[in-house]
Amino acid sequence: MKKSNLENRYVNDLKRLDYSSDQSLFRIANWGTVLIAIFFLILTGICVDYFISDSIDNKIILVLAAVIGGYMALNIGANDVANNMGPAVGGKVLTIITAVIIAAICEAAGALLAGGDVVKTVSKGIIMVDSSVSLDSFRYLMLSALLFTHNYYDQLQKHVKKLPYNTDKDFITVGKLNSGSFSVIVRSDSPFKSWKQLVAFAKQNPGKLKFAHSGNWGATHAPAVQLFTEAGIVKNVVMVPYKGGGPSLRGFLAKEADFTFQFKSTILAQGKKVRVLISAGKKTAFKGAPTFGDLGYTSDIGLMHRVLMAQRGIPSDRLTKLRSAMTKLQGHKTYKKLIKAIGEVTDYETGQVYEAQRPAQSKAYKAMIQGLMKK
Repeated sequence: MKKSNLENRYVNDLKRLDYSSDQSLFRIANWGTVLIAIFFLILTGICVDYFISDSIDNKIILVLAAVIGGYMALNIGANDVANNMGPAVGGKVLTIITAVIIAAICEAAGALLAGGDVVKTVSKGIIMVDSSVSLDSFRYLMLSALLFTHNYYDQLQKHVKKLPYNTDKDFITVGKLNSGSFSVIVRSDSPFKSWKQLVAFAKQNPGKLKFAHSGNWGATHAPAVQLFTEAGIVKNVVMVPYKGGGPSLRGFLAKEADFTFQFKSTILAQGKKVRVLISAGKKTAFKGAPTFGDLGYTSDIGLMHRVLMAQRGIPSDRLTKLRSAMTKLQGHKTYKKLIKAIGEVTDYETGQVYEAQRPAQSKAYKAMIQGLMKK
């Protein structure tokens, strides 16, 4: 394949995926489905208001929480249907109408048959609030997650697509909870025993290696572009986009791609099926695997910052309570156990500190994208 074709294919693939995604959204998101969704949310609020006693404090908050939960359920259900039924519809095994009917029956059956047990389990102390965190602080913290949760890639998206919101003007940082570190993995039967071997092969064989990622400029795509650019193979690797981290992992394991990025918890779950070549973070997440910094790359590549945001313009007293709750959470023993169990990095930063970093993040991403497009 000619070098010029390789240079253009990467950008063209991004444009085609964005176009197809936009067209799919346009066809599906018609007024009928929008009205049905609105009716469902209104009905949810009415039912909660009807069944909850007026004597309960903050009843309006419970109603709003139920409506927000209903909205999130619609999004989660749509994502589940797309992930599970998409391949069947794409392969023409099922029509889209049949797929939607099957998905609706299964989603409803799951909620009716297992939903009660899930609620009972969650109510039995999975989330424990001890004396170190007041109930009011905990409630504010949980509600802040419903307002807007994102990682530091919010400063990248605005440079690659038109957004219906302005990340800088519309949101303000509550705080950065922690970071999740990605690692580059290959299957255990891969001929590559080290990252240096993979890079050398990619340079000598342009277009031969495929990388599975979670979607264009998403959680695993953006750091991959950064790493490949610094390694000098960004134009040599074929980027294979999927609709999320789960599908990209399944595609990788099915040998649709040669390597991918994944979190530590996901990698551990694969057992001996995969091999780690290189890891993000100041300390390696896996014994024997070097970090990005060890091999001379930017050390914070592959760190997903988990950040809580609130709408800019939120009353200052509420923002203060949210930030105070996040600070107190860092000393909570259950939270510490959770972070350790999933293998993530505890690197809490206050809202003020992280907010000051966002302009520099935006500038760095813009430069990276512009440099990629020029090559």
